[in-house]
Amino acid sequence: MEKASSTQVVDRIVAILETVAEAGAEGCALKDVIETVGLKRATAYRLVESLRSHGLVRNAPQGRRLLIGYRFLSLGGQASATSTLAEIARPSLLRLASEFGDTFFLFAHDGYENICLDYREGNYPATSYARGIGGRVPLGVGQSTIAVLANLPESEQDEIIAHNREVLTGAYGIDIEKLLREVVDARERGYTQGICSTRIPDHTGLGMPIFDSQRRVVGAMSCSILIGRFVPDKRNRMIRAMSAEIKIVEKQLNPLDPVLTGHIRPARR
Repeated sequence: MEKASSTQVVDRIVAILETVAEAGAEGCALKDVIETVGLKRATAYRLVESLRSHGLVRNAPQGRRLLIGYRFLSLGGQASATSTLAEIARPSLLRLASEFGDTFFLFAHDGYENICLDYREGNYPATSYARGIGGRVPLGVGQSTIAVLANLPESEQDEIIAHNREVLTGAYGIDIEKLLREVVDARERGYTQGICSTRIPDHTGLGMPIFDSQRRVVGAMSCSILIGRFVPDKRNRMIRAMSAEIKIVEKQLNPLDPVLTGHIRPARR
């Protein structure tokens, strides 16, 4: 019998995974794999057992039907975490954290929220609303979200603030009138210092929008810093440095990046 080449083995494995995935929550039996992929029973069994050992397929709770394995969750998350925007911005975050010693974040806009794609800590780690990669923050809370909010169409701003109002005023203690003023000011200045909330009142920072080639805001870069460390000279140097880094990022954006097309699922560290 002719031994299958490595390419044939890979093709068979992909076909098995597609067959199991297409079966959905009901799962599929080994005989379904045999019939669909066109394998001998011994070959199908051997390949399925290998996939199961790697966590790529699993047995359904009832019976021996096959389901896609949980390992794909971690693999998919890792793939999304290396989205083009995160890869492009990582050197900028590292340079900023090294220069200023504070924590710098990369966020993407996702509906009524911002989602943290990456962050880098300096010598003075600071608290943030995101709490880490994958953390979601309602628009209107913190520097990154106001930087995004300020650069959306006015009708979209109104809808978002109306949608988020209860959580902004209740969970975060945000003054809506102050928020609205800061949104206007941030659009004119090109950056925001945010406004205080009851969650982390001893922290401040800066937030600047990131635009795609069509000048649509797709995210923001921000920093979190203790108020006592945020002296005027440092603030001015940060504004210049962050602005320069964002220009570097914007020039390299890929319009096919999943983050820019609305398919955002970054993994947590």
